[in-house]
Amino acid sequence: MKNLYIMGTPASGKTALALGLAQKFKKEGLRVAYFKPIGNPSPGRERVDEDAVLMREVLGMDTPLELMVPRMAGPSYLSGNGCKDALNQVRYAYQGIAADSDVVIIGGAIYPYAYAGCGLDDVTLAKELAAPVLLVVNIENDFSLDQTLFFNRSLAAAGVNLLGNVFNNIPRPLLAKTEGIYQPILEKQGYKVLGIIPRRPEIASPTVEEYYEVLGGEILAGGDNLDRLVKTWLSGP
Repeated sequence: MKNLYIMGTPASGKTALALGLAQKFKKEGLRVAYFKPIGNPSPGRERVDEDAVLMREVLGMDTPLELMVPRMAGPSYLSGNGCKDALNQVRYAYQGIAADSDVVIIGGAIYPYAYAGCGLDDVTLAKELAAPVLLVVNIENDFSLDQTLFFNRSLAAAGVNLLGNVFNNIPRPLLAKTEGIYQPILEKQGYKVLGIIPRRPEIASPTVEEYYEVLGGEILAGGDNLDRLVKTWLSGP
């Protein structure tokens, strides 16, 4: 059994990468499972991790969500029971999911440092679970490179196997700089860049037809524009 830890910052595309890799592994005939040690609770009463809900459906897992996501990280996670039995809970959940799987894709927390107060940040967990790491990077400016270097060095210092970095969803104005400046700086310091993925609206934004297929309803006008991209929307009460 092998595992793979995908970590990164918010909106970096960790889940999209996990989804793509999971589908590739499934096509190769492998039994793929998803595990997220530290979840991010959704708004509302259910308080579930939406990434886990999506991956559970796509992979056809019948595992309870509380086993897929044993701990939740909110702004006050140290209140109440705090860190009590946190590591044992993560270990138990991981062993249950890994038992019947060829590959376990481990989703990182919303921030790589989340749950550090309980010793369950992404770097520590990757080492605990003996999982090689893919770091997904969303470039906004030069500080994004600094942050990437910091995480790379932290993983190396912890003795974690860092497979490399994936620059994802890169705005067109920053694409040349990412390829010509950021990548060489990382590689000069001994860190791998496995891919640079530019931002593409046709990937990030669904079409009107895709919304219609999911939501249903009735098309009152504009039936010849169903291929147009939806970039913004309003929700009713």
